[in-house]
Amino acid sequence: MMPSLERHWNALAALAMVVSVYLLDLFVTHYRFFEDEVPPSASDIFLVRTTLLAVAAVLSLRWLVKRPGPSMSNAPRAGPQFLRRLPWLTAILAVFFTFVFYLSPREFYSLGREDRLIEHASAMASFAAAGYFLWLIMRMRATRPRPGLAAQVCGLGLAVVFLLIGFEEVSWFQRALKFDTPEFVLQLSQRNELNFHNMYTALAEAVYYVGSFVLLIVLPLVRERTSWLKRFENWGAWLPDRTVLLAAAPAFAFNYVYWNAPFAQFPFWFTLAVLVMYAWEAVRKPDLSSGERALPVSVLAVFVFVQVVFLLGGSEFVRIWDASEYKELLIPLGFLVYAINASRRIAMQLGLTETGPLLASLPMMVASVFALLSINFAVGENVTQSELDVLALAKQFANPDWLPGDWQLNEPVTARLAFVVVLYPLVKFLPLVAVSIIGRLTGFAILSLGLAMIGRRIRLNAPTVCVAVGIYIWLGQSFLDASDSLFKRFEAHVLAYGFLLLALNALLDRRLKRTAVFAGLATSFHFLVGGWGTLALALTAWSQGVGVRRERLIAIGYWFAAASVAMYYVATVLLEPTVDTIYDLDHVYIFYRNAGALVPQTWNWELAEVAAAAALGWVLVRARFLDPVHSASRLVSEFVLWTLVSYFVALLLSPFDFALKILHTYPFRVPTTLLQVIGLLFLVRWLARWLVHADRRNLLALVAAGFFFWVGAERFADGFVKLQAFPRGAYSQNGGGSSRARAIYDVCEWIDANTERNAVVLTTPTRGLVAYLCNRAVAVRWKSVAYTQAGLAKWYGRLTAFNGGDEPGRNTNITKTFRRLEADDYRRLARDYGGYYLLIKREMIMGLERIYANDRYSVYWLGEHDWPGRPEECGPVNCSDH
Repeated sequence: MMPSLERHWNALAALAMVVSVYLLDLFVTHYRFFEDEVPPSASDIFLVRTTLLAVAAVLSLRWLVKRPGPSMSNAPRAGPQFLRRLPWLTAILAVFFTFVFYLSPREFYSLGREDRLIEHASAMASFAAAGYFLWLIMRMRATRPRPGLAAQVCGLGLAVVFLLIGFEEVSWFQRALKFDTPEFVLQLSQRNELNFHNMYTALAEAVYYVGSFVLLIVLPLVRERTSWLKRFENWGAWLPDRTVLLAAAPAFAFNYVYWNAPFAQFPFWFTLAVLVMYAWEAVRKPDLSSGERALPVSVLAVFVFVQVVFLLGGSEFVRIWDASEYKELLIPLGFLVYAINASRRIAMQLGLTETGPLLASLPMMVASVFALLSINFAVGENVTQSELDVLALAKQFANPDWLPGDWQLNEPVTARLAFVVVLYPLVKFLPLVAVSIIGRLTGFAILSLGLAMIGRRIRLNAPTVCVAVGIYIWLGQSFLDASDSLFKRFEAHVLAYGFLLLALNALLDRRLKRTAVFAGLATSFHFLVGGWGTLALALTAWSQGVGVRRERLIAIGYWFAAASVAMYYVATVLLEPTVDTIYDLDHVYIFYRNAGALVPQTWNWELAEVAAAAALGWVLVRARFLDPVHSASRLVSEFVLWTLVSYFVALLLSPFDFALKILHTYPFRVPTTLLQVIGLLFLVRWLARWLVHADRRNLLALVAAGFFFWVGAERFADGFVKLQAFPRGAYSQNGGGSSRARAIYDVCEWIDANTERNAVVLTTPTRGLVAYLCNRAVAVRWKSVAYTQAGLAKWYGRLTAFNGGDEPGRNTNITKTFRRLEADDYRRLARDYGGYYLLIKREMIMGLERIYANDRYSVYWLGEHDWPGRPEECGPVNCSDH
């Protein structure tokens, strides 16, 4: 035999056997794996095929390892300990899944269904693998000098491949986001969903399985046992090693539906031969530890056990391809192990800086917090009642022809002047839902910048700040009474808090003029948030000795200039003439409208909340002594502690009648909000310092931050569904599925189409969204409070009228009272407030003409019978008066 042929006779023999299998399929078995999904065959001819493929796999392995020569790496112990333990994890998972099938094939099927645990975990593993390489690219670009372009392109290519695999696994989030499949995909796909691999399912799976086999099994062996890749020594760090092979091996034992196919059998036999070789070598090497000897033996045992169980019990599968769903989880887990391992070795080879400086960089921290806030709150529950309160005010300011008869929207906007002026170009040309999203993203950007800068000053990095923000979100943003929600909606106070955080950062730099400008802007956007924040900043600057007298006087001038809009509001309030009214307006505003925020006697005072507040306060007090005098931690903690002065003073004075003027200024909200947000930053820092070893802090923080991002992704998917249903059903829990949401939209759609544009609708004051959904003015809304004393008196007078003439006390259910009024009462309201359409959740009202009704709501005509604007059409049910 010629020397070259003798050297490669194993490969030639293996190739001959594979060709023989192809000829058998072509002329004898007629097996077509690109079309057939059939159970494994035990006939003689298929046993011959299996034998040929097994021998071909063994010969291929012998050909690879017979003459190994110098290799890139032959050190199975390379890598940190946690990497060497990852194969144990995949082996345990494989055994667990197999036992689930053995105990309950139905449960095995249920876990592997679409949009369930296994599919989501498969996608997340692929996305995580892509994330590792994207993270690697960011580290490359943050290093000076930067590594070559080829390395960056290679990392980007791997990230793109893993992203595509993840998106294909979840059908590009089509089922979650509920968008239609493109027509060209429908013509080619075997299923009605956006999945390109379903256009040619068997071929796509063959390419995927074989490609994964080459990457995860063959390349590690070639890297370790041959000298073929020696010339690419500089690229050796990009290749997978034995750890990846052992972690990915169990995936290639999850075979049933395609067991007859060569693309499933050959990888199985080849992987089995490799595991036998590793196990034999491990047993014969006395210098290895017990764990290093046990790993390949255990993986081999798991590999054989899994495949035997599926081949013998596969007839119990609910779906013939159920095992493939789990295979498509274990393969991405192999990708993830490869990404973790390779990223570490590449970083070491390229001499990249440690991840700590990059994680602590301001751009990374801002981007991370902004991303976390955006996926949680950018979409979903847009233009709710609280948000509509201010967005509608801005829209009316920009377009007076919108709801011209709405009394409250035509009240002076002095307290929100800065807010409505900034929104003017948006609300002038865009729908409110778009303004809501853009406004939220703008608020998130300012808040993210402020939180990131503060977090960086107190020695946190991107993941730890995300953990603190994630805890705040997870606890509901207001686990203490009388606090503001910063992230859920777009309102004026969101921008005010953002500028207040920027003012605090400027104070950390000892820049009083910049501090004054940001604090003044916060005051212009929300007088109370900015006012209390400015007071705390001034006290902090005084106690810390920031600036000399001249600098402080100049800063005061800058503050008045930036807060000029708020000063205009203060002037209008002070110069407003005395209002002659029978109502105690301070009592009305505090005890009726804002008792939950301003009256401590109404708070829950639960033990958990008190303990949480005490813990955060203790952390802030301790933070003052953790660092040297004038440090960032001392100044930030002292600022929050100064805000608490107003809280405790108001708490002590609240039982007395003379405290109403103080409570009117919201002394509780700013302290409790900042106590939670900034207190959690310090708490996370303290926990990381005292409970976690320094070497593991970043890893643990990344895992915890990843959890909050995962929760946010679920919320984003749900919010996107609601956004697609907007406005119909957008206010229901499931994006339009509730009958209540459908009913209110149906009646508002009818009102919009059948009533005059300047009509006023009488409805319960607590249903604030009616004006927006029906596109018609309403007589009064409980949520929208006027900003002047005269307006407040008119507002409460209207509520009293809608309550049957009785003042609506704090515990009065005005909605029930309004629904029980008599026909003459409704006519009186119509005459007083010009609302000739009554929208009510009530079937029949004697003496009134019903002009529309559905299964929940009715519309009644309150004007004269021959009124020119009276609609002639009735709703979908009988509208008689009896």
